[in-house]
Amino acid sequence: MLRVLIHALAAALLSVVLASVLIRIPPTSPMSHPHSTTRPSHHAATAAHIRSSIASYVSEIKSGANALDAAAAGGGSGKKLADRLRTRARGIRDAVEANKAFLEDMARLLEAGEVSHAESSDGSFSVTNTTATPISVILPPPAGITLPPYKFASYDSPQTLMGHLARDWTEEGYANTAKTYDIVRDMLKRHLPPTVDGDHPTTANGNDATHTQRVLLPGGGLSRLAFDLALEGYDVECNDLSPLMATVSALILSHSYSSTSSSSSTASLPTIYPHLHRPKNLFHGDTRDQLTPQLCPFPSPSALVSARLAQNLPFHPVKISIGGYATLYAGERADEQPDPDDQGFDGCPKCVAARERKRAAARAAASSASPTSPHPHFSALVASFFLDRAHAHPLTLLRYMLTPLLPGGILIVLGPLAWRADARPMMTWDEVKVWWEEEGLEVLEETTVAGEYARGEGMMM
Repeated sequence: MLRVLIHALAAALLSVVLASVLIRIPPTSPMSHPHSTTRPSHHAATAAHIRSSIASYVSEIKSGANALDAAAAGGGSGKKLADRLRTRARGIRDAVEANKAFLEDMARLLEAGEVSHAESSDGSFSVTNTTATPISVILPPPAGITLPPYKFASYDSPQTLMGHLARDWTEEGYANTAKTYDIVRDMLKRHLPPTVDGDHPTTANGNDATHTQRVLLPGGGLSRLAFDLALEGYDVECNDLSPLMATVSALILSHSYSSTSSSSSTASLPTIYPHLHRPKNLFHGDTRDQLTPQLCPFPSPSALVSARLAQNLPFHPVKISIGGYATLYAGERADEQPDPDDQGFDGCPKCVAARERKRAAARAAASSASPTSPHPHFSALVASFFLDRAHAHPLTLLRYMLTPLLPGGILIVLGPLAWRADARPMMTWDEVKVWWEEEGLEVLEETTVAGEYARGEGMMM
């Protein structure tokens, strides 16, 4: 029987409330998984996308600065206000150049191949000594699975990337994010320690050897939660549909500007302005909100790993997979590709019907593809801000997201039910729990906590 831990998140003006539930799932038979030695081919396309989006991003930001200058010169404001507007315009132009340099560096590193790759889809890799062990590795797709070309959408914009960086990899943002991630970490450790004896229900063979628990994170974004769990001793695999999020997270974790830093020295870390694209809901318009400079990544991943290794504690590199969760882990041909038309989609009945016809045609076109084989099962699955944002029918998602879990494993769901506009039905939290219970899952624990997703310190919401 599988145990599941669930967090529900309800949004308020400046805060959100999370609920956690622990559930058990009926036993299933483990699935075999053939290896592949094909490396991912996303890097060139992702680098090209970053470079092509920089110009529009910079133009959008600078247009805001130009509007401030125009207002200052228009004669409708006094000297004091005009000076303030011009000062903020100059700050915006300087800050966008810093962000541009950071994005260009990401593209350059991807073009240079500055990421570590696993040799097979089980995450194995060759190293000559301990210091050569990477902090993260990108997995190739499983043998027999050909992923469709990815269509970059609004989720892959520099604005979205900066928001994720602010939330997960800056000191200010993570001070808030930790309120929710710490709940996940503590709950997982309480119910499923990182290492167990071989006779534990979640071990595949039931032998006497010590077993490291494998944890899977769907929709893992920039891998901060995955990294936090890896620092606790878990063997973590992080999946994201977006090549941009997956490859940038690999760079954040493993690139040299991280490995040359220590917890007490941050001189080599780049500075970004992650809230620059948010000109609304500002109190100040200075370094307390829109122009807040942040070191990124902070703290240094390599410094944290080095500290763990110095205590003779094990660390397993974070494994990163790129592609649709259903295809890679549940053996499903689900429609998970983001639709460029999603932004602004209002969910009207005619729009929903048209969207469903479009997706049905896409599924039919893919039906002739060869069957897929899912990854090996995991002891725990942590779905953070994933349940309501995945590109799948809610009931279909609830079914296939459980496939990779071993009997006796744990599912933790963290996030709101801010369903996508085209999600049908839009289920309540109680309805989600009833569905799991009807599938034979046992709710063991539930909790709530107030928190925020991502905003600047001086922002209204």
